[in-house]
Amino acid sequence: MASTLVDRLNGVNGGAAVKKPVALATTANITLSGEQTIDGTLTSSSDVLVKDQSDATKNGIYITSSGAWTRRVDANGVRDLVVGSLVFVTGGTVNGSKFWSLGASGNPIVLGATAITFTDFSSFIVPANLLEVNLSSPSSGEHITYDGTDWVNSALAFASQAEAEAGIATDKPLNALRTAQAIDALSPALTALGRVVNVQGFSSSVTYTKHASASQAIVICAGGGGGGGGGLSGAGGAGGASSFAAFCSASGGSGGLSGQVDFARRASDGTGSGGNIVNVPAGGGKGGSGYADFRGADGYALGQDGGIGGLSVEFITTGLGATETVTVGAAGSAGGTGSTAGKSGFVIVVELE
Repeated sequence: MASTLVDRLNGVNGGAAVKKPVALATTANITLSGEQTIDGTLTSSSDVLVKDQSDATKNGIYITSSGAWTRRVDANGVRDLVVGSLVFVTGGTVNGSKFWSLGASGNPIVLGATAITFTDFSSFIVPANLLEVNLSSPSSGEHITYDGTDWVNSALAFASQAEAEAGIATDKPLNALRTAQAIDALSPALTALGRVVNVQGFSSSVTYTKHASASQAIVICAGGGGGGGGGLSGAGGAGGASSFAAFCSASGGSGGLSGQVDFARRASDGTGSGGNIVNVPAGGGKGGSGYADFRGADGYALGQDGGIGGLSVEFITTGLGATETVTVGAAGSAGGTGSTAGKSGFVIVVELE
């Protein structure tokens, strides 16, 4: 087991999650010096959660004094606070008996530089009087509701075993026995699916290496999209197929045709077809549109956007190798002027135990 020092250096520090309680918490921007009244109580070398400074980089946990306040020793370093750190306030008229959760743009928290806020987390804590509600009425069953003032019992029949196992009658509560029966009924499906242990995404063709504890996988393959056709010339290129070994494949979309101009002033639009794959057919690139004037000369050409490739999703329960070949289809190239290339393919592997 790593030492506390090693854990802290690696960003693993249980003390950063829940801090030592403080005596008071501010209710407004204050001067960080001198003993003063905070939330109805005069400080005296007190631990105070400062959370309302106009300059949010000054927020944090302080020790008061007759001179300048200092940050408390467990909250004055880059590894002492993290996003989500909880602080309990023991006293004060407004903030007493409340938890506060630290918020910031991300970790690490650099005190004096990172803007930090504290949000009231008390609404997520079970009210003390909830523990006093009587839940032992086997004849009718009871559940808890909040009437706007207090937590009270309400009579309601529990779900039967059949309802719990089938997942029906969801308006009825489950007691401990019914909960166990519901979970037991789901066990085969949960066992078949397995727990997610890793996710790998590929945007180019490579050799996949399986996670050490993975035995199953959900694989998503997307082929490259066909390129759009040009307005008067230049068909779009076809997109490439994507695959994951022999388990999963998705075809690429075909390129859009160029627009064709005739002497009837308006051209017919080119088209692009899609491939056939397991789940969702590929989309070809759009064809271009061409136009001519009354003399048959070119008026103007309108190129079109590229399309998307096919999509296939497969669930691999057996046979997943330690390494597998991943092929990612390239995007089809753009046709003539004004058209765009298709969308690149990809392969995503969700690895399961």
